[in-house]
Amino acid sequence: MGRKTNIVLYQAEWCPYCVRVRKKLTDLLLDYTIVNEPHSHAERHEVKAASGQTSIRCWSDGDVVLDDDDTIIPISIRNTAQAFIRERTAHDRPDPRAVPQLAKLGSLVERYAARGFEVLTPGWPGLDETVEELRGDPRPLKMLDIKTVLEYLDSFVRALGTPPIIMGHSFGGLFAQLLAYRGLGTAVVGIDSTAPAGVLSLPFSTLKASAPVLANPLNSGNATMLTAEQFRYAFTNTCTEEESQALYDQFAIPCANRVLFEGAYREFRAAFGGTTSM
Repeated sequence: MGRKTNIVLYQAEWCPYCVRVRKKLTDLLLDYTIVNEPHSHAERHEVKAASGQTSIRCWSDGDVVLDDDDTIIPISIRNTAQAFIRERTAHDRPDPRAVPQLAKLGSLVERYAARGFEVLTPGWPGLDETVEELRGDPRPLKMLDIKTVLEYLDSFVRALGTPPIIMGHSFGGLFAQLLAYRGLGTAVVGIDSTAPAGVLSLPFSTLKASAPVLANPLNSGNATMLTAEQFRYAFTNTCTEEESQALYDQFAIPCANRVLFEGAYREFRAAFGGTTSM
C-alpha cells in the first residue's frame, strides 16, 4: 500500500537512528527495501559497495546516497512531495497558483480551473488510496500527526517554485495559516479553519462532532470511523438524510485521531496557561 520507490535502507534493527528513518519512511507510506547489516564494520559489504563507507542508516535512491538521518528525513519528505507534483502534472502548464488542501473540494477545483488557475490537491501524506482501501486498512491515518502533515505540505509548497495561493478547510485551514506564517504563499484562504493556539472559542457543536474520537483518551493512536448519523451531524447537516447517506458512502473515511487529539490538547494547554508550539 505504499508509493513505489527505488530506496534502499542499509540499517540495523538495534540502531536508534535507523528506527527514526524507518518511522519517517513508513509515515510517508513509501515502499522501500531494507538491507540489514551486521554489527562489525568489516562485514558490512553491501553498504560498502553502495556508498563506499560502512556507516549504517545509509539511504540509497538510484545515484543519490545519504548517510545522515537529519538529511535523509527532509530529503524523503521533499521527494515525496515532488513525486506528487510530477504525477499530477502530466504536461507543461503555467506555474501552479492554487493549492486547496482537501481533494474533495470538487466544486472549488472546477471553479478555479475554469478561470485559468492550475489547481493541485495534495491532501495529507500517505492518503493516496481510495475511500474503500482506507476504510479497509486505515493504517496510513493512524500514522499521521500535526508535525508530519505540516512538514509534508511545507515541502510540497516549496517544491512548486512559485508561491501559490493556499486554501484549506478545517485542519487544512490551520495548516494554510501556518504555511502563511512561514511566508510560503502569496495569499491564504481558510474555510471553517481549526483555530490556532490561544483562540479559545469552541462551540458546543464542534465538541459534539469531535466526541466520537475525543471521548475516549485511548483513541489517540486509532482511526475512528464515524457512523452515518455522526457524519451527518458533523459535515452534512444541511442535506437531506438521503443526500447525506450518499455522501457518506462516497467520501467518508476514518479520522486521523492523533491530529485531532494534538489539536485539542493544544487548546487545553492554552486555556489553562500552558505553553504551546507548532
